[in-house]
Amino acid sequence: MKAKYIILSILLLATITKAEENINGAFGYYLGRVGENEKTKCKPEFREFKECEIKVTPKTQKIYLIRSTYLAATELEAKKEFTITVECLKEIYTEPSPKKILSEEPKIRQDFTFILTKNNRQIKCSRYNQKIVLEYTDLNLIKQCLEEEADEKAKNLSIKNEISRSNKQGLFQMVSKGN
Repeated sequence: MKAKYIILSILLLATITKAEENINGAFGYYLGRVGENEKTKCKPEFREFKECEIKVTPKTQKIYLIRSTYLAATELEAKKEFTITVECLKEIYTEPSPKKILSEEPKIRQDFTFILTKNNRQIKCSRYNQKIVLEYTDLNLIKQCLEEEADEKAKNLSIKNEISRSNKQGLFQMVSKGN
């Protein structure tokens, strides 16, 4: 029974058809598609990951991040869920044949973070004590998002500088002459 539950969970976790395919998304959301920033229920849910957060680029509104967090009751339970989640991800996204080479081999770092990267898309599963964070990311869209945010900040700074310059030159003089 437990094996059937794990197999069903594996099938529901990612929105892909074969292990050789790219990382497309999770929980019913697709990286790169138009969406909106929101916190919502995961559809479908995967084990204890029930809520997810969607982030989109400011201008194009494309989904660049799908994140779900699970807070376990105990650290032991978190360790178990982290291990099961990582094994599910490995089974879905890695091919058993040594002929297939990924952009980056999946690995678990010392700080309990599993990272798998394929074609500028990344899955990261991290455990911090009792908290597990599962993230699907489009690395190209994150770069685009950061550039869009930097452009917006530069534009706002330019407008503020222009207002400041205008106030110093014209508005102050108009007020002074009017008195």
